Amino acid sequence: MIMDADVLFEPLTLRRMVRHLADPKVGGVTAYVKEGSDPGGLVARFIAFEYITAQAAARRTQNVMGGLACMAGGAQLHSRDNLIALGAAIDTSTLAEDTYTTFKTQLTGRRVLMDANAIVWAEEPDSLTALWKQRVRWGRGNLQITRAFLGLWFRPDRNRLLGDWGFGVLWFSIALMPLFMFAGSVGLVGLYYLWPPWVAPAFQVFEGVTFVGYLFQTMFFFAIDPAEGRRSWFAGVAFPGLLSVAVMVLALLMPFTSLADLAGPGRSSWADIAAQVILGWAAISTAAAWGVYRLDKAGAPKWLRNTLLALVGYGPLLCAIACGAIVAELRKADLKWDKTVKTGRARIRLK
Repeated sequence: MIMDADVLFEPLTLRRMVRHLADPKVGGVTAYVKEGSDPGGLVARFIAFEYITAQAAARRTQNVMGGLACMAGGAQLHSRDNLIALGAAIDTSTLAEDTYTTFKTQLTGRRVLMDANAIVWAEEPDSLTALWKQRVRWGRGNLQITRAFLGLWFRPDRNRLLGDWGFGVLWFSIALMPLFMFAGSVGLVGLYYLWPPWVAPAFQVFEGVTFVGYLFQTMFFFAIDPAEGRRSWFAGVAFPGLLSVAVMVLALLMPFTSLADLAGPGRSSWADIAAQVILGWAAISTAAAWGVYRLDKAGAPKWLRNTLLALVGYGPLLCAIACGAIVAELRKADLKWDKTVKTGRARIRLK
Protein backbone atom coordinates (compact mmCIF):
# COMPACT_ATOMS: atom_id res chain seq x y z
CA MET A 1 0.00 0.00 0.00
CA ILE A 2 1.25 3.45 -0.97
CA MET A 3 -0.58 6.24 0.82
CA ASP A 4 -0.32 9.81 2.04
CA ALA A 5 0.17 10.51 5.73
CA ASP A 6 -3.03 12.55 6.01
CA VAL A 7 -5.35 9.98 4.35
CA LEU A 8 -7.97 8.29 6.55
CA PHE A 9 -9.42 4.91 5.55
CA GLU A 10 -13.02 3.92 6.13
CA PRO A 11 -13.37 0.56 7.99
CA LEU A 12 -14.03 -1.57 4.88
CA THR A 13 -11.83 0.27 2.39
CA LEU A 14 -8.78 -1.98 2.50
CA ARG A 15 -10.90 -5.15 2.23
CA ARG A 16 -12.69 -3.73 -0.79
CA MET A 17 -9.39 -2.88 -2.45
CA VAL A 18 -7.53 -6.09 -1.74
CA ARG A 19 -10.26 -8.37 -3.08
CA HIS A 20 -9.40 -7.30 -6.64
CA LEU A 21 -5.91 -8.75 -6.31
CA ALA A 22 -7.46 -12.22 -6.29
CA ASP A 23 -7.38 -11.78 -10.06
CA PRO A 24 -3.74 -12.24 -11.15
CA LYS A 25 -4.36 -9.97 -14.12
CA VAL A 26 -4.86 -7.02 -11.76
CA GLY A 27 -1.64 -5.31 -10.74
CA GLY A 28 -2.94 -2.28 -8.85
CA VAL A 29 -6.05 -0.85 -7.26
CA THR A 30 -6.81 2.69 -6.18
CA ALA A 31 -9.47 4.03 -3.84
CA TYR A 32 -11.94 6.85 -4.23
CA VAL A 33 -10.29 9.83 -2.54
CA LYS A 34 -12.77 12.32 -1.06
CA GLU A 35 -12.07 15.76 0.35
CA GLY A 36 -12.45 15.47 4.13
CA SER A 37 -11.31 18.77 5.64
CA ASP A 38 -13.33 19.69 8.71
CA PRO A 39 -14.10 22.51 8.79
CA GLY A 40 -13.78 23.02 5.07
CA GLY A 41 -13.90 26.45 3.41
CA LEU A 42 -14.92 27.40 -0.11
CA VAL A 43 -11.68 26.16 -1.69
CA ALA A 44 -12.12 22.78 0.00
CA ARG A 45 -15.71 22.59 -1.30
CA PHE A 46 -14.52 23.29 -4.83
CA ILE A 47 -11.96 20.49 -4.47
CA ALA A 48 -14.70 18.17 -3.18
CA PHE A 49 -16.72 18.85 -6.34
CA GLU A 50 -13.62 18.39 -8.50
CA TYR A 51 -12.81 15.05 -6.89
CA ILE A 52 -16.29 13.68 -7.51
CA THR A 53 -16.15 14.55 -11.20
CA ALA A 54 -12.48 13.58 -11.63
CA GLN A 55 -12.61 10.36 -9.62
CA ALA A 56 -16.07 9.01 -8.91
CA ALA A 57 -17.13 9.79 -12.49
CA ALA A 58 -13.99 9.94 -14.65
CA ARG A 59 -12.19 6.95 -13.17
CA ARG A 60 -15.33 4.85 -13.36
CA THR A 61 -15.40 5.72 -17.05
CA GLN A 62 -11.76 4.73 -17.39
CA ASN A 63 -12.55 1.42 -15.67
CA VAL A 64 -14.97 0.74 -18.51
CA MET A 65 -12.28 1.74 -21.02
CA GLY A 66 -10.04 -0.91 -19.50
CA GLY A 67 -7.54 1.06 -17.44
CA LEU A 68 -6.69 4.29 -15.64
CA ALA A 69 -4.70 7.40 -16.40
CA CYS A 70 -3.61 7.54 -12.76
CA MET A 71 -4.05 5.56 -9.57
CA ALA A 72 -4.41 8.16 -6.83
CA GLY A 73 -1.11 8.57 -5.01
CA GLY A 74 -2.96 8.85 -1.70
CA ALA A 75 -4.19 5.24 -1.85
CA GLN A 76 -2.48 2.76 -4.20
CA LEU A 77 -2.51 -0.97 -3.53
CA HIS A 78 -0.15 -3.16 -5.57
CA SER A 79 0.38 -6.88 -5.80
CA ARG A 80 3.85 -8.09 -4.91
CA ASP A 81 4.31 -9.48 -8.44
CA ASN A 82 3.48 -6.11 -9.90
CA LEU A 83 6.02 -4.27 -7.76
CA ILE A 84 8.68 -6.79 -8.76
CA ALA A 85 7.78 -6.28 -12.43
CA LEU A 86 8.23 -2.53 -11.92
CA GLY A 87 11.77 -3.12 -10.67
CA ALA A 88 10.92 -3.44 -6.97
CA ALA A 89 10.94 0.34 -6.62
CA ILE A 90 8.78 3.35 -7.41
CA ASP A 91 10.26 5.50 -10.17
CA THR A 92 10.78 9.10 -9.00
CA SER A 93 12.26 10.56 -12.18
CA THR A 94 9.11 12.66 -12.63
CA LEU A 95 6.96 14.73 -10.30
CA ALA A 96 4.05 12.36 -10.96
CA GLU A 97 5.33 9.06 -9.63
CA ASP A 98 1.78 7.77 -9.12
CA THR A 99 0.90 8.31 -12.80
CA TYR A 100 4.24 6.88 -13.93
CA THR A 101 3.60 3.75 -11.86
CA THR A 102 0.10 3.48 -13.31
CA PHE A 103 1.36 3.67 -16.88
CA LYS A 104 4.21 1.20 -16.31
CA THR A 105 1.88 -1.30 -14.63
CA GLN A 106 -0.42 -1.29 -17.65
CA LEU A 107 2.53 -1.55 -20.03
CA THR A 108 3.55 -4.80 -18.27
CA GLY A 109 0.15 -6.21 -19.24
CA ARG A 110 -1.53 -5.93 -15.85
CA ARG A 111 -4.78 -4.10 -15.20
CA VAL A 112 -5.28 -1.21 -12.82
CA LEU A 113 -8.67 -0.11 -11.58
CA MET A 114 -10.51 2.12 -9.15
CA ASP A 115 -13.00 0.76 -6.61
CA ALA A 116 -15.56 3.54 -6.07
CA ASN A 117 -16.82 1.81 -2.91
CA ALA A 118 -13.37 1.87 -1.31
CA ILE A 119 -13.35 5.38 0.16
CA VAL A 120 -10.56 7.33 1.82
CA TRP A 121 -10.72 10.88 3.13
CA ALA A 122 -7.94 13.43 2.67
CA GLU A 123 -7.22 16.94 3.87
CA GLU A 124 -6.79 19.36 1.00
CA PRO A 125 -5.51 22.96 0.88
CA ASP A 126 -7.87 25.76 1.85
CA SER A 127 -5.65 28.52 0.46
CA LEU A 128 -4.99 29.26 -3.20
CA THR A 129 -1.28 29.64 -2.48
CA ALA A 130 -0.98 26.07 -1.18
CA LEU A 131 -3.27 24.76 -3.92
CA TRP A 132 -1.21 26.47 -6.63
CA LYS A 133 2.02 24.94 -5.35
CA GLN A 134 0.45 21.47 -5.15
CA ARG A 135 -1.23 21.55 -8.55
CA VAL A 136 1.69 23.08 -10.45
CA ARG A 137 3.70 20.09 -9.23
CA TRP A 138 0.96 17.74 -10.46
CA GLY A 139 0.73 19.58 -13.79
CA ARG A 140 4.47 19.50 -14.37
CA GLY A 141 4.50 15.81 -13.52
CA ASN A 142 1.83 15.12 -16.15
CA LEU A 143 3.81 17.08 -18.76
CA GLN A 144 6.86 14.98 -17.90
CA ILE A 145 4.75 11.83 -18.29
CA THR A 146 3.60 13.11 -21.68
CA ARG A 147 7.22 13.40 -22.78
CA ALA A 148 8.32 10.12 -21.20
CA PHE A 149 5.68 8.13 -23.11
CA LEU A 150 5.82 10.16 -26.31
CA GLY A 151 5.91 7.08 -28.51
CA LEU A 152 2.58 5.76 -27.20
CA TRP A 153 0.13 8.59 -27.87
CA PHE A 154 -2.44 7.83 -30.56
CA ARG A 155 -0.65 4.57 -31.38
CA PRO A 156 -3.12 1.76 -30.55
CA ASP A 157 -0.77 -0.72 -32.23
CA ARG A 158 1.73 -0.15 -29.39
CA ASN A 159 -0.73 -0.31 -26.50
CA ARG A 160 -4.47 -0.91 -26.71
CA LEU A 161 -5.33 1.45 -23.86
CA LEU A 162 -2.64 4.13 -23.60
CA GLY A 163 -2.40 4.42 -27.38
CA ASP A 164 -6.17 4.64 -27.84
CA TRP A 165 -7.41 7.81 -29.54
CA GLY A 166 -10.10 8.38 -26.91
CA PHE A 167 -7.54 8.06 -24.11
CA GLY A 168 -5.21 10.46 -25.91
CA VAL A 169 -7.92 13.08 -26.37
CA LEU A 170 -8.84 12.75 -22.68
CA TRP A 171 -5.22 13.20 -21.62
CA PHE A 172 -4.33 16.16 -23.85
CA SER A 173 -7.61 17.99 -23.24
CA ILE A 174 -6.45 18.34 -19.63
CA ALA A 175 -2.71 18.79 -20.17
CA LEU A 176 -3.21 21.47 -22.84
CA MET A 177 -6.34 23.10 -21.40
CA PRO A 178 -4.91 26.67 -21.45
CA LEU A 179 -4.18 26.43 -25.18
CA PHE A 180 -7.76 25.38 -25.95
CA MET A 181 -9.20 28.16 -23.78
CA PHE A 182 -6.96 30.76 -25.43
CA ALA A 183 -7.66 29.46 -28.94
CA GLY A 184 -11.42 29.61 -28.37
CA SER A 185 -11.26 33.22 -27.22
CA VAL A 186 -8.93 34.30 -30.03
CA GLY A 187 -11.17 32.57 -32.56
CA LEU A 188 -14.33 34.34 -31.38
CA VAL A 189 -12.72 37.78 -31.17
CA GLY A 190 -11.14 37.20 -34.58
CA LEU A 191 -14.54 36.41 -36.08
CA TYR A 192 -15.88 39.61 -34.54
CA TYR A 193 -13.56 41.64 -36.76
CA LEU A 194 -12.91 39.42 -39.77
CA TRP A 195 -16.30 37.77 -40.42
CA PRO A 196 -18.91 39.64 -38.33
CA PRO A 197 -21.96 37.68 -39.58
CA TRP A 198 -20.44 34.47 -38.25
CA VAL A 199 -19.73 35.67 -34.73
CA ALA A 200 -23.27 35.28 -33.35
CA PRO A 201 -23.84 31.64 -34.38
CA ALA A 202 -20.24 30.69 -33.47
CA PHE A 203 -20.59 32.27 -30.03
CA GLN A 204 -23.93 30.59 -29.38
CA VAL A 205 -22.61 27.18 -30.44
CA PHE A 206 -19.42 27.58 -28.39
CA GLU A 207 -21.23 28.67 -25.22
CA GLY A 208 -24.16 26.32 -25.84
CA VAL A 209 -21.91 23.26 -25.93
CA THR A 210 -20.11 24.55 -22.84
CA PHE A 211 -23.43 25.01 -21.03
CA VAL A 212 -24.61 21.48 -21.87
CA GLY A 213 -21.34 20.09 -20.49
CA TYR A 214 -21.62 22.26 -17.39
CA LEU A 215 -25.23 21.26 -16.76
CA PHE A 216 -24.56 17.54 -17.26
CA GLN A 217 -21.49 17.58 -15.01
CA THR A 218 -23.24 19.51 -12.24
CA MET A 219 -26.38 17.33 -12.29
CA PHE A 220 -24.22 14.20 -12.35
CA PHE A 221 -22.35 15.51 -9.32
CA PHE A 222 -25.59 15.75 -7.35
CA ALA A 223 -26.73 12.30 -8.54
CA ILE A 224 -23.51 10.35 -7.95
CA ASP A 225 -22.82 11.64 -4.42
CA PRO A 226 -25.98 13.20 -2.91
CA ALA A 227 -24.42 13.68 0.54
CA GLU A 228 -21.52 15.73 -0.84
CA GLY A 229 -23.93 17.42 -3.22
CA ARG A 230 -25.90 18.81 -0.28
CA ARG A 231 -22.69 19.96 1.42
CA SER A 232 -20.95 21.50 -1.61
CA TRP A 233 -23.86 22.48 -3.88
CA PHE A 234 -22.66 26.07 -4.26
CA ALA A 235 -19.21 24.91 -5.36
CA GLY A 236 -20.85 22.77 -8.03
CA VAL A 237 -22.97 25.62 -9.35
CA ALA A 238 -20.14 28.18 -9.22
CA PHE A 239 -17.37 25.86 -10.47
CA PRO A 240 -16.92 27.63 -13.85
CA GLY A 241 -17.50 31.00 -12.15
CA LEU A 242 -20.73 32.89 -11.74
CA LEU A 243 -19.66 35.32 -14.46
CA SER A 244 -19.04 32.42 -16.85
CA VAL A 245 -22.48 31.04 -16.05
CA ALA A 246 -23.93 34.47 -16.85
CA VAL A 247 -22.12 34.49 -20.21
CA MET A 248 -23.50 31.03 -21.04
CA VAL A 249 -27.05 32.06 -20.12
CA LEU A 250 -26.64 35.26 -22.15
CA ALA A 251 -25.66 33.24 -25.22
CA LEU A 252 -28.66 30.94 -24.82
CA LEU A 253 -31.36 33.46 -24.03
CA MET A 254 -30.36 36.62 -25.85
CA PRO A 255 -30.16 37.16 -29.63
CA PHE A 256 -26.51 38.07 -29.95
CA THR A 257 -26.48 39.14 -33.58
CA SER A 258 -26.05 42.73 -32.38
CA LEU A 259 -22.46 41.89 -31.50
CA ALA A 260 -21.53 42.18 -35.14
CA ASP A 261 -22.92 45.72 -35.32
CA LEU A 262 -21.17 47.16 -32.29
CA ALA A 263 -17.79 47.68 -33.91
CA GLY A 264 -17.56 50.43 -36.46
CA PRO A 265 -14.56 51.10 -38.68
CA GLY A 266 -11.96 53.17 -36.90
CA ARG A 267 -13.94 53.73 -33.71
CA SER A 268 -14.09 52.23 -30.25
CA SER A 269 -16.89 52.31 -27.71
CA TRP A 270 -17.76 50.84 -24.35
CA ALA A 271 -20.20 48.52 -26.11
CA ASP A 272 -17.44 47.41 -28.43
CA ILE A 273 -15.15 46.67 -25.47
CA ALA A 274 -17.93 44.83 -23.65
CA ALA A 275 -18.56 42.64 -26.71
CA GLN A 276 -14.87 41.70 -26.90
CA VAL A 277 -14.72 40.93 -23.17
CA ILE A 278 -17.74 38.63 -23.47
CA LEU A 279 -16.33 36.87 -26.54
CA GLY A 280 -12.90 36.50 -24.97
CA TRP A 281 -14.11 35.61 -21.50
CA ALA A 282 -12.67 32.06 -21.57
CA ALA A 283 -9.13 33.47 -21.72
CA ILE A 284 -9.88 36.54 -19.60
CA SER A 285 -11.33 34.42 -16.78
CA THR A 286 -8.10 32.41 -16.69
CA ALA A 287 -6.06 35.59 -16.28
CA ALA A 288 -8.53 36.86 -13.67
CA ALA A 289 -8.22 33.60 -11.71
CA TRP A 290 -4.44 34.05 -11.67
CA GLY A 291 -5.08 37.54 -10.25
CA VAL A 292 -7.21 36.07 -7.46
CA TYR A 293 -4.36 33.66 -6.62
CA ARG A 294 -1.91 36.57 -6.45
CA LEU A 295 -4.27 38.44 -4.13
CA ASP A 296 -4.49 35.42 -1.87
CA LYS A 297 -0.70 35.09 -1.88
CA ALA A 298 -0.43 38.78 -0.94
CA GLY A 299 -2.59 38.17 2.13
CA ALA A 300 -5.98 39.46 0.96
CA PRO A 301 -8.89 38.83 3.38
CA LYS A 302 -10.50 35.43 2.94
CA TRP A 303 -13.95 36.92 2.33
CA LEU A 304 -12.58 38.97 -0.57
CA ARG A 305 -10.73 35.99 -2.02
CA ASN A 306 -13.82 33.77 -1.77
CA THR A 307 -16.07 36.40 -3.38
CA LEU A 308 -13.72 36.89 -6.31
CA LEU A 309 -13.14 33.15 -6.69
CA ALA A 310 -16.89 32.51 -6.84
CA LEU A 311 -17.23 35.17 -9.55
CA VAL A 312 -14.22 34.09 -11.61
CA GLY A 313 -14.48 30.34 -10.98
CA TYR A 314 -12.42 27.41 -9.77
CA GLY A 315 -12.33 25.91 -13.27
CA PRO A 316 -10.48 28.92 -14.71
CA LEU A 317 -8.13 28.73 -11.71
CA LEU A 318 -7.26 25.14 -12.67
CA CYS A 319 -6.63 26.40 -16.20
CA ALA A 320 -4.33 29.13 -14.86
CA ILE A 321 -2.47 26.52 -12.81
CA ALA A 322 -2.06 24.34 -15.91
CA CYS A 323 -0.62 27.37 -17.69
CA GLY A 324 1.74 27.92 -14.76
CA ALA A 325 2.87 24.29 -14.98
CA ILE A 326 3.60 24.64 -18.71
CA VAL A 327 5.62 27.82 -18.12
CA ALA A 328 7.56 26.22 -15.24
CA GLU A 329 8.36 23.18 -17.37
CA LEU A 330 9.49 25.29 -20.33
CA ARG A 331 11.71 27.31 -18.00
CA LYS A 332 13.10 24.04 -16.61
CA ALA A 333 12.43 25.18 -13.06
CA ASP A 334 13.88 23.16 -10.20
CA LEU A 335 12.28 19.75 -9.76
CA LYS A 336 12.07 20.15 -6.02
CA TRP A 337 9.30 18.36 -4.18
CA ASP A 338 7.25 21.08 -2.47
CA LYS A 339 5.20 19.22 0.07
CA THR A 340 1.68 20.38 0.84
CA VAL A 341 1.43 21.36 4.49
CA LYS A 342 -1.38 19.52 6.30
CA THR A 343 -2.76 20.29 9.76
CA GLY A 344 -4.77 17.19 10.63
CA ARG A 345 -8.18 18.60 9.67
CA ALA A 346 -9.32 15.50 7.77
CA ARG A 347 -12.35 13.64 9.14
CA ILE A 348 -14.25 10.57 8.00
CA ARG A 349 -17.84 11.49 7.23
CA LEU A 350 -19.77 8.23 7.21
CA LYS A 351 -23.23 8.34 5.64
